[in-house]
Amino acid sequence: MIQCRICGGQSDPAARFCVKCGTALAPRPPAGSIPTPDRGASRVGSQPRMTVQPPNPGSGQLQIGHPPVSTTAAFAQTFQPTESVAPRIVQPAAPSWDPLTIPQDAPRTLVGFLISYEINPLGQYWPIHQGQNLIGRQGSGLPLAIEIGHPTTSSKHALLYAITSPNRVVFEDVGSTNGSFVNNNYLPPGLRKELRDGDSLRLGLFSAVVKLV
Repeated sequence: MIQCRICGGQSDPAARFCVKCGTALAPRPPAGSIPTPDRGASRVGSQPRMTVQPPNPGSGQLQIGHPPVSTTAAFAQTFQPTESVAPRIVQPAAPSWDPLTIPQDAPRTLVGFLISYEINPLGQYWPIHQGQNLIGRQGSGLPLAIEIGHPTTSSKHALLYAITSPNRVVFEDVGSTNGSFVNNNYLPPGLRKELRDGDSLRLGLFSAVVKLV
């Protein structure tokens, strides 16, 4: 029998209208024609949705559907510790010329400038002459060609070897305390690096740019 949704009257299964109130009756589909919906699936062909349950006290596991996933294992899979990054070390090729061949009595011809805005926002510059140009901290009492008034620069920090025709400059750290960097790459003491116009230098925390003329 079919029960009317309006009056509750009972009618024959083949009836199209309620025999009591005349309301149209929806025909009953054949058994097995409509599958029972799976509450765990949202669409046809999709996987059942996983449910998250709070962990059991003392189990150390987070219940996510099945099977249970260990919170320690899940954390290890998603977290990778960051490794400390060592400073890049320059392994420069040998300069195209030997700075030590510059004659001691070579004329002090202007080769370029060391330019910086680190201390003075209006800019500072120091001439680079042919020969050896010793760089160090201002007030050290040494015969410096370029005196830097910055506390992280060593009293005897580095050498600039310069030559003319064409103008070339080679840089060498002579054992400074806080190190030297060429284009943000660490240059170990004793290694020589030929510089190009516009290369940046960092002596400790003092930054400058080399300009060849």
